[in-house]
Amino acid sequence: MTRHAAPWHGGVEGNERLTDAIALVLLILLGLEAATTLDLSAYLAVHIFLGLVLLPAVSLKLASTGWRAARYYAGPSDYRSKGPPRLLLRLLAVPLVASTLVLFGTGVAFLVTGHGRGILLLLHAGSFAVWGVIMVAHVLAYLPQVLRHGLADWQGRHALAGAGTRRALLLGSLAAGGVVAFGSYPVQTDWLAHHRHHGDRHGATREGGNRLQMAEISGFLLAAMRTAPARVRLPGVALRCVIVDDNPAFLEAATALLEREGLTVVGTTSTTDGALGQVRELLPDVVLVDIMLGGESGFDVARRLAEADLGSAVILISTHSESDFADLIGETPAAGFVPKSELSASAIRRLVDVQRSS
Repeated sequence: MTRHAAPWHGGVEGNERLTDAIALVLLILLGLEAATTLDLSAYLAVHIFLGLVLLPAVSLKLASTGWRAARYYAGPSDYRSKGPPRLLLRLLAVPLVASTLVLFGTGVAFLVTGHGRGILLLLHAGSFAVWGVIMVAHVLAYLPQVLRHGLADWQGRHALAGAGTRRALLLGSLAAGGVVAFGSYPVQTDWLAHHRHHGDRHGATREGGNRLQMAEISGFLLAAMRTAPARVRLPGVALRCVIVDDNPAFLEAATALLEREGLTVVGTTSTTDGALGQVRELLPDVVLVDIMLGGESGFDVARRLAEADLGSAVILISTHSESDFADLIGETPAAGFVPKSELSASAIRRLVDVQRSS
């Protein structure tokens, strides 16, 4: 039965040619994709776009190799007579496929969920590390074969049945990747804008976001602390403060700056539950809350702290200007708003004093 099918699809050799042709294309595209990781702050947009272009081609490669494995173990003798891959490559096949699925799956999940942190980022980075190591061995083992046979269906000599179908599958996967990447481009740009505004250092680009970066990244605040003259500490008991922000670099820099100016930072956290727990336990005078907390909202944190009636003033902070959130800020029980670029002990004390006097 297989012998009748072989003339139109090329049989085992046809499968091998398809696999090698896809591998040759992926070698180039995955090389470019890996190169963008050398400077994600500059090439994150390219990294995302290329990743989406790759999805159909990677799927076709998995289907082609999966077909050969299935036919080898349960199919006709011509696949078995071709023989299995070398033992090491067979042992690496399962972790390679698994890491590939996790790597591309979490990449898509970033766009679907709208953020790139937490467990998704951990899985994405971890699978990339595993995938990269295995892929090096995979490429070294198969590169000579891919270079020999990858273009066989595109050359006039050594024609084999099914060449047109294989060329169509390869070109179709690349075209489908283009459709996916261009079709989701608005989603990509929205995600990148959120990533940039939210101060994620891996997502920040070099164009148009300098003010946001300076406010969010610790280097700005630390530089200010090194170069600015020491401010006179305000009299009286130092205000006790909790900071709620999901950027560790900002938490570290803001803590150092505010304590230098006379405030006492008694706690830091990155979640709503963490904020409620620390405020109940530590009873600070003021809580600084980042408006954008990954998948959570600083406005919700402010409302829940007010409902808990723990006596702490809440001040909202953000890399954005106050005008961007004016209506929402006005609807919250917060004592006020301070842009991160203007964060200081005097600005915090001023808002706290105003709330206490009212």
